[in-house]
Amino acid sequence: MANQYFYKPENALKRANELSAIGNEKGALQVLHDVLTAKKSRTWVKVLESIMLKYIDIAVDLKLHRHAKDGLHQYRNISQQQAPQSLEAIIQHLLKAGESRVAKAAKEARSMNLGKGKAVADLECEQTPEAIMLSTMTDEGDGDRSEREVLVPWLKFLWETYRSVLDILKTNSKLEKVYHQTAQRAFEFCVQHERKTEMRRLCETLRHHLSNLQRATAQGNTNRLRGWEGWTQEGIELHLATRFAQLEAASAQELWTEGFRTVEDIHQVMRISKKPPKAKLMAKYYERLTKIFWVSGNYLFHAYAWWRHAQLAKESQKRPPPVEDQIQMACSVLLSALAIPDASDGAGDEVGLGQSGDPDDVDAEKMARMATLLGFRGHPTRAALLAEIAADDELVDVFGHDLPAHVRALHEALENTFAPRKLAGTVAPLLKELKEATPRLAHYAEPLARVAVSRVVAQLGRVYSVVTLDNFEQLVAPLAVPADDVEKLIVGAAGGPGGGASSGGALARVDHRLGVLRFPEEPQAAPASRHLGDLARYVAEAAQAARDHKPEEMRDPERAAKRARLFEMARGAAARGHES
Repeated sequence: MANQYFYKPENALKRANELSAIGNEKGALQVLHDVLTAKKSRTWVKVLESIMLKYIDIAVDLKLHRHAKDGLHQYRNISQQQAPQSLEAIIQHLLKAGESRVAKAAKEARSMNLGKGKAVADLECEQTPEAIMLSTMTDEGDGDRSEREVLVPWLKFLWETYRSVLDILKTNSKLEKVYHQTAQRAFEFCVQHERKTEMRRLCETLRHHLSNLQRATAQGNTNRLRGWEGWTQEGIELHLATRFAQLEAASAQELWTEGFRTVEDIHQVMRISKKPPKAKLMAKYYERLTKIFWVSGNYLFHAYAWWRHAQLAKESQKRPPPVEDQIQMACSVLLSALAIPDASDGAGDEVGLGQSGDPDDVDAEKMARMATLLGFRGHPTRAALLAEIAADDELVDVFGHDLPAHVRALHEALENTFAPRKLAGTVAPLLKELKEATPRLAHYAEPLARVAVSRVVAQLGRVYSVVTLDNFEQLVAPLAVPADDVEKLIVGAAGGPGGGASSGGALARVDHRLGVLRFPEEPQAAPASRHLGDLARYVAEAAQAARDHKPEEMRDPERAAKRARLFEMARGAAARGHES
């Protein structure tokens, strides 16, 4: 109709307003759509923006997301080269309209005591065959029905709008900022409305867009991507910021698999850039990783993430943070490192739960790959991390007085104390003080207690061949670790990728029949180098004592003279007795 009668877009817009005024919204939408698809509209003019705004308003009122998507595609073809700022204005108008309708519907749903639309698990498949069959056999409550009618349609409309905008702008360099802003708004939508299925799809969509850009760049076919002008440093930083927001949204929804896949995406983006990302941006990245690795139980990478976060935060800060924040970060770095599961005896000798040594170990490969993705040098270990922390006394002064006394005492007890029968009693009150004095660090108490149990077992193995279970339970009782967990730690089942210790060996064998804890047949001997070192220390102490020794004549002359007289009298009496 528009192609035949409306030679000017202004006339079409006037006719659409007239139809809309009498309630014929679909007729008005069709008039505007015909104008957008007409051959005479291939050249952008300002009135087309007004036509598109009216088109968007009608499509939103009618909840016609497919018509809105088609209109966007048509307007993209018209304005992408001639007026990209107009396309940006249209997109922002559509997103704002959709988000305002969702906010209004959510408010109405709350007033009716309805849910957040979680009854529909997948917005792209609202009525599955199984749901239809189930609805014929069960009664759907008024609340569920109202929820589907009030909130879910607008959620679906906004979700499709996000997808359409991302699809339209995926190769548009001029509107790259709008693309990334839309992606981050979509992340907020998924988090706010608890849309886990849509979150996974969104991550996969962005991953697919990135791989297409990388593939085209590698093959030199960037001309095939409409509107793509190649990689720029600003574009790479935008991609990184979007992936960081994706990582935060995934962790907020506890989608840990998506979180780890996002780490791989970030690594791919970093490989594109010739310049390293800003330290402040990377500090936030590693701070988010600390939570992901903690929840997933990977204490080793949790500690390394804290270490890298502290280094980058210090590098990026123009002025020193408050002293309390510095102490809090230093404590987090040190305690996270101490909480890594370990099977040494506190003197640096690995016992039992060492690396498996199997080159085909799947867990070892995963650990190595994750270390590469996160930019850690070499094979990360607990001992190496603690050595780095001790070397950098400006960031974490382990032996200074800046850290709380109970934190320093925990480090001393777990790393430098050999007292198998007293260690648990020493650590337990420190862990209690950790919970009470520093509640923000209280979550480290449980893994530290497990480390203390492993230390007690390893140190007992240095001294004994057999220990009764009753005696052993009394030794570790102050740590309040469940008996099942203690046994797992003993037999090595609690090692593996979560803590840097492999489950390849056992600290001891539990003999429930006889009620004893059996260590290896011979007490675990320390390496020869350690014996030689101890011998050298003892000889040095003896030599020093000999040098410091003073004769009795110098220490107490009067007593020495009296003693000499007594010996002389004894010798005289003996001589006289011999003569007689």
